[in-house]
Amino acid sequence: MVLGATATAGGVIGLLTTMEPRCARGFVQGPNGNSLPYYEPVRPCSSALLRFEAGAWSRTGLDHLPVSYPMLALLPGGEALVVCPRRPWTGEGWNPHNAHVFAADGAHVRTLILGDNIVGLTVDDEGGIWTAHGEEGWKSVGGSGLVRWAAGGARLWGSGIACDEGAVNATRSAAWSFSGPTELTRVVASEQERYGSPLHDVHAIAFDGNRLLLAGAEHPGGRVDQLYRALLADGAVLRVDRVQVVDPAGRPLDSTIIASHGSRLYLHDHRDGFHVLDISM
Repeated sequence: MVLGATATAGGVIGLLTTMEPRCARGFVQGPNGNSLPYYEPVRPCSSALLRFEAGAWSRTGLDHLPVSYPMLALLPGGEALVVCPRRPWTGEGWNPHNAHVFAADGAHVRTLILGDNIVGLTVDDEGGIWTAHGEEGWKSVGGSGLVRWAAGGARLWGSGIACDEGAVNATRSAAWSFSGPTELTRVVASEQERYGSPLHDVHAIAFDGNRLLLAGAEHPGGRVDQLYRALLADGAVLRVDRVQVVDPAGRPLDSTIIASHGSRLYLHDHRDGFHVLDISM
């Protein structure tokens, strides 16, 4: 089972997998007898990192899976970042160390505190970690919905705005995020600008300069798998046209977006195929 997916600036695709889905995506009993989905597995849970690089797949077994419902990002130097969206329950309390870094050989090397209620995660070209937080996570990161961290866990920047964040994409020069319910945020040199979003519930963003590719819904509560090109012009983000993804035969491609980085969206076709949409081309 694939638990998390990501991609890097260099086009490397990463997949976090396990053969024990029940211990990775289950529930445990909480302090009041309630069921909790975010926890530290009570027994070793086997997991592996698959990388697609230079046209070939490689597999690295990880020491263990430290958290349930993990998110994945790849750090420089071959390291992998595995993050729990919430502070995991240990059986005795809540552990604020919700992020774990594994070395290139799969050894667990350090833990980080990246705040609660993480809904978006990416790593920029310089190795900075970006986290987007929902309403229940603002207080844990000083009232910021969007935060950038060093690879070692030190906080580098925060938006200072407590709002529901969602999709986030960051490169060496800029970052974009969806700020619910109806805004997009661009960050350049730590300065942020906010614009009305032409789509609702945006869950993936690719960008190249002032051009964007957005995945979201045309209307509130609508289908969130719509792809549109958009343009930042005259102080507004304008919807340009809809994008339809097709296979080599010209037939609509049934696919799911698994990651975004810079100008690229990465898709899986529900079989064995991975595809890339690049807005810079």
